[in-house]
Amino acid sequence: MTLITCKIKLYSLNLQTHNSQTYHTHMKRAIVERNIVVVLFILVLVIFSFAQRDSKQLARLYTATNAVKAKLASVPPAERLPVD
Repeated sequence: MTLITCKIKLYSLNLQTHNSQTYHTHMKRAIVERNIVVVLFILVLVIFSFAQRDSKQLARLYTATNAVKAKLASVPPAERLPVD
């Protein structure tokens, strides 16, 4: 083998190793990005479920408050308890 042939084989071996390392780096990055997306998606689902629950509670409270106000408005002033 000549010196040029040895250098070419060494260069191609180094290039293959570099390509393999680059591939693994890209794959690791893709897996990390996918995991981040999954965690963010789950976080959004949890936040929206809490928001929906709180929204239902507020709607129930608002309806109950309006019902009490309507009930109080229907009582004649003479029958209302004095508020001190």
